[in-house]
Amino acid sequence: MVSQLLIAAVVGLGIGACLQKGRFCFVNAFRDLFAYKDTRVTKGVIAAILVTMVFWGTAYQFGYFQGFWTPGWGLTGIIGGFVFGVGMTYAGACASGTLYRAGEGYVQYWLTLLFMGVGYVAFVIAFPTLQSTYFSSLTFGEGVSLFQISPVPAGLLAIGVAVVATLVYATVLGRQYIGGSERGTAASARPATIVGTPIVGLQRLAAGTRTYFAGVRAAWRDPIASSKRPWDPRSAALGISVFALLWFTTVSIVGVTGP
Repeated sequence: MVSQLLIAAVVGLGIGACLQKGRFCFVNAFRDLFAYKDTRVTKGVIAAILVTMVFWGTAYQFGYFQGFWTPGWGLTGIIGGFVFGVGMTYAGACASGTLYRAGEGYVQYWLTLLFMGVGYVAFVIAFPTLQSTYFSSLTFGEGVSLFQISPVPAGLLAIGVAVVATLVYATVLGRQYIGGSERGTAASARPATIVGTPIVGLQRLAAGTRTYFAGVRAAWRDPIASSKRPWDPRSAALGISVFALLWFTTVSIVGVTGP
């Protein structure tokens, strides 16, 4: 029990630090993408999802996990996700973003956190009624994971999904770069084809990755000064993935409403 509490403290503090230093907020990731065409946090969220999936898939394949909690599926997820998305956008932050911003002293998020608590209490009071009238009727099946039902080993499945997602992202990136007003020489010489577009995107992705690691190396030259500045969201994503792996191998999956 003591060891599990210690692990919970380490994982909680670690993920919290990554969220705060990376300004990691899931509602901002999607809101800024569509409203301002800003993909800074969105890239971090995508990286966190893919890296965590590969970590968990590999650990699951080799049996290094303690539990696999999966909620039931149905219309409750669609309805709840829509309501939650609207609520997060109006509040200006997701649950994790609200927590670290409240800790930074933003009074607006103290109010958001307070009324999140009011909402939780109201839900607990209404749950007996909702269980029979809402959850039971709109939940269609037991929780399931592709890791559990796929004939492909979980680690290979996770890597395959990550590769496909990377190619899709590279295609979008390549299309934007080729179709933009500022074109590089290589992009101008290569037509926007099914093969050429992903290649251009992968080149841009590789260039961005090299720039990122160059920034990481520069930050390590003066770690004290770097610790006072915000992190690149991709660094926060890697940190979150590592702590999520630690929790998965010792307790269960990481979830706001789960274990």
